[in-house]
Amino acid sequence: MPPGRHVAVLTCMDARIDPARALGLEEGDAHVIRNAGGRAADGLRSLIISEQLLGTTEIVVSTILTAACSRSAMKICAQK
Repeated sequence: MPPGRHVAVLTCMDARIDPARALGLEEGDAHVIRNAGGRAADGLRSLIISEQLLGTTEIVVSTILTAACSRSAMKICAQK
């Protein structure tokens, strides 16, 4: 289903982050793509589908939201 605001958001999968609240989005406004570390390369397939097939015209890579992750799962895994 196409997002109401034609926007896709890529952010970290950290459960403490609420991208809809942080960006003022309502349900159905955006495709929210979450992955470990919020890396664009890891979310690229989903971003392409959102843009090419589902009408997204804007993409937000949320570095502001992921910058707050001080105990990211990616950092914890890298330490082991």
